[in-house]
Amino acid sequence: MTSLHFNSFLYRAGIRICAMLFIVCSLVWLGACATQSTLPTATLDIQRTLAPNGELRVGVYPGSPTSLMLSKEGRRSGISLELGERVAKQLGVPVRVVEFARIAQIVEAMKRGEIDLTFTNASPARAQDLDFTTALLKQDLGLLVAPRRSLAHVDAMDRVGTRIGVSEGSSSFNALKAQLKSSVLITAASLPQAAQLLREGKMDAFATNKGILLELQEQVPGSALAQGRWGEERFGVAIPKGRAAGQEWLNAAMREAAVSGALAKIVERSGLRGAEALQVQPQAK
Repeated sequence: MTSLHFNSFLYRAGIRICAMLFIVCSLVWLGACATQSTLPTATLDIQRTLAPNGELRVGVYPGSPTSLMLSKEGRRSGISLELGERVAKQLGVPVRVVEFARIAQIVEAMKRGEIDLTFTNASPARAQDLDFTTALLKQDLGLLVAPRRSLAHVDAMDRVGTRIGVSEGSSSFNALKAQLKSSVLITAASLPQAAQLLREGKMDAFATNKGILLELQEQVPGSALAQGRWGEERFGVAIPKGRAAGQEWLNAAMREAAVSGALAKIVERSGLRGAEALQVQPQAK
């Protein structure tokens, strides 16, 4: 190869390499643009509104995939947990996860301003005490029937002498208290206690959303889900009343989590079963 031909070869090779580098860099840039968050930056006012103590205090309770689950290996998951961690990161503040025995205790702590955020059923009663984002998930309410109890369908639960368990202070307790005329409501202080009462035959069935019931069923050998549903729950992120300055940003954060697929991954890691994702529209530009 002559010197002229060799120089021409190097020139053409250099052109091809530069073109390839340009294409690769363009693809990387386009990918970054496609995955770039559309969430507005949280202002100092939003930070102070949603995390007035300088940290985001997230309320969780164990035993529910919508809140907090602990694997045998010690891995923590749960929608309240992970959404709280995500929101704190987006706000630019530390997160502090606070555990309670049941959701009613979290609601009371939020009413006192001691907890800043949780993920729970946005029932009309709770909406009087807390502010909610748009609903993100929907779950049916059902019954887990204790071993050696004959209660095949939820329509048969309102009978004299039937003992229906509910979590103390839960939205299920309030709903069934109004619905049931003949059954006896028995309250459990926590989900582990509910499982124990079912195993001991001290309640005939336990009522809550089916995501929790499926978790409890694994802890109570011989238990079974009754057919049918007696209602539904719609879940969203809750914050204390009086923090309206951060509400629009928090709604945008939930839309971004849903549209980007982050929420779906959180739900998958939580192990939540029987839930339906609600349609969330992306924020208008």
